[in-house]
Amino acid sequence: MTNPIEFSSFIKILGKGKTGSRALDQQQAYLAMQMILAEQVEDVQLGAFLALLRVKEETPEELAGFTRAAREHINAPKIIVDIDWPSYAGKKTQHPWYLLSALLLAQNGLRVFMHGALGTSDDRLYTEHALTALNITPCQSWKEIEQSLNQDNFAFMPTHCFSQRLTSLLELKKLLALRSSVHSMARLFNPFIAPTSLQGIFHPNYAPAHQQASVLLGQKNSASFKGQNGEAEIRLEADSKLSMIEDGVAVNKIWQRSLSAKPADVLPSAEYVASIWSNNIHDSLGESIVVNTTGVVLLAHGMANSQDDAVNIAKGWWASRNK
Repeated sequence: MTNPIEFSSFIKILGKGKTGSRALDQQQAYLAMQMILAEQVEDVQLGAFLALLRVKEETPEELAGFTRAAREHINAPKIIVDIDWPSYAGKKTQHPWYLLSALLLAQNGLRVFMHGALGTSDDRLYTEHALTALNITPCQSWKEIEQSLNQDNFAFMPTHCFSQRLTSLLELKKLLALRSSVHSMARLFNPFIAPTSLQGIFHPNYAPAHQQASVLLGQKNSASFKGQNGEAEIRLEADSKLSMIEDGVAVNKIWQRSLSAKPADVLPSAEYVASIWSNNIHDSLGESIVVNTTGVVLLAHGMANSQDDAVNIAKGWWASRNK
């Protein structure tokens, strides 16, 4: 059952001209997203709302309100997770090395929960499909997540298993040809309130908004950065600005580059990274990406004090991994 008159007030706030429009406050954003997730808006209103937000660009307060509504909507049980790892971008020009970083962390005692959705691009490799090459089956229920974490310290669940409504909102990108605030919200919603959250983004201007929204949500630790193809994976060819939270306080750090030039593009292959893990072949570039991405997580989680410290720990873990 829709309530179009009530929802129209939020559209009016966002779209009342150059001088009259303004951003939603956190409570208004929460109420608006609550109605959207409950399917209490008309399609034309939803399109107008998302388009206006896209033109304006969402504020940290709006993102925090949207995320609160999403968490309430999915109503996740209490499951202990150390690292929340959203994965929504997919890989287009490089292999999915971030998966090996997640597994390396899991093998060394950190409980890593990854969530994501199949995107709208046919030329990208998404996590849900890539995991099959690593003999990892996506979870379909809360119980399966807990079992997988207890057994392997790693679990992945597709977003459609949380909420078909949330998935349908993400899929609107096919019709709008634009990302929406829902894509940012999905990276922030951290369903089990893990103490450390990662947010890989493609446009670096979004990192401060993610960081500030995380502060408003009471996130203990987090790291937002421009990742390879938009995934939470370090790019070795550029200094990476890490918009972080350490014990609830926003800080900015630089993860220094280790390559002087951009690596050549490749067709992403999960089978290839699986072979690197099992040590059938070596790939110095890929292994360095795995080590550095793992290092960023260690820094964010408070297990390292500097880039050098984090990289040294990650190198030791990689060398001694169970293949």
